[in-house]
Amino acid sequence: MPVVSIFDETVEISKYNFHWQDATGNLIRRWDNAPHHPELDNYPHHVHAKDTVSASSEIGIRTVLSVVKSILNPRNQHTRIANSTN
Repeated sequence: MPVVSIFDETVEISKYNFHWQDATGNLIRRWDNAPHHPELDNYPHHVHAKDTVSASSEIGIRTVLSVVKSILNPRNQHTRIANSTN
């Protein structure tokens, strides 16, 4: 969950983590900026995927949800919507 501060109309996200796991509690992915991987490019932003940690960019909930959606349903969403009936 992001930690958000507002100063004189400026919004600053100082800490974040977005954790995605399966129904049995196994990690699928976690994006965060905890300062525990200084060896990675773009430190402190990184993503955990199973047993690996990779450099990442700062990420927000909309992007996380988009990634999750694309992994769960890799088909082109636009085509599915265009072919569906109301």
